[in-house]
Amino acid sequence: MPQDTANLTILEKLYSLAEKEAQNEDATDIFEPIGLILMRPLMNGGYYCTPTNSSMFAHTGGDGVHFSFLHVDGNVTDTSPIVMTVPLGHSENVFVGANLFEFLCLGCQHGYFDLQELGYNFGKYPKESPVNYRDQYLEHRSPGILDERLDRRQYLLKLLTVEFSLKPWNNIQQRLDELQKLYLPLVILPSRDKD
Repeated sequence: MPQDTANLTILEKLYSLAEKEAQNEDATDIFEPIGLILMRPLMNGGYYCTPTNSSMFAHTGGDGVHFSFLHVDGNVTDTSPIVMTVPLGHSENVFVGANLFEFLCLGCQHGYFDLQELGYNFGKYPKESPVNYRDQYLEHRSPGILDERLDRRQYLLKLLTVEFSLKPWNNIQQRLDELQKLYLPLVILPSRDKD
């Protein structure tokens, strides 16, 4: 499995940005409020439905949902397609970008946690930025925490947008459909032992 990140300049820039923001925190958790918990080093997500020809670079922190580079000719580069694996979803693998930049653009308005809805109900891209269940739980536990988390989320999304010059997708469903047609045939799933 490819481990070398030398050809992943966007990912390295993302790691560097996380380290800069982290100060005394764990850099991999910096983007957790927007559903992008970074992984370092790259590794396979390890679920029964995770493509064997993929290397995970981030996860959402919920229900095993993770984002991976699909290996192209055995390699991982900035131009590798991005697959989201949703182990509990109806669609277990959904392509969410032809490359890391396009993936970052997809989530630049609402974050990456809510993208998992595509695995549960493909074709229903979240048009609004719903307050997710973790924020609703926190709101009932401690008044004011929800506002702090929403402010932090907005700050992080703006930071990524400015740092990478991200632009939201146009024609989201059409592009998602194109990505599935292009890349789903390249997915290699783990073999399942039959009893």
